[in-house]
Amino acid sequence: MKKYISILFYCIICHVWAKDTSTQSDMRYLIIPNLQKNKEAKAILYPYVSIKFGKNKSSGIKILKKDIIASKMTHIIFKDSKKVCENLLFFAIKDMQEQAIKNGGTKILNTISHAATEPHNSKQTFQCKVGKLFAIVVLQGDVGK
Repeated sequence: MKKYISILFYCIICHVWAKDTSTQSDMRYLIIPNLQKNKEAKAILYPYVSIKFGKNKSSGIKILKKDIIASKMTHIIFKDSKKVCENLLFFAIKDMQEQAIKNGGTKILNTISHAATEPHNSKQTFQCKVGKLFAIVVLQGDVGK
């Protein structure tokens, strides 16, 4: 009996997952929180590696590595999708900060969201793709010093 229940549960999860990976996902454009004042961001991020959203002219800043990418995904079951997207943003930024540190950088410039086929170049908002089970945030930027 346990075996049949397990198989049934597995089939239901696969069915929901298959629907989640279809085009039924929702692209959300959320406001980038103030990273210096946000309590969760301050607890997660490195304060000595700055980040600038949107394409900027990097005059006087040496670009060490172009087009680094950070992609974070998690489930949204029993969670507020907006809060999940915000946390994914923080962890994607932390991933980019760690890549910057490995490359000898102290800044992340020209940061854009890239969760859809077209990049989202904004200084105020980021993209979060939300499906029935999962949410994903993808960031792309340059490492500078």
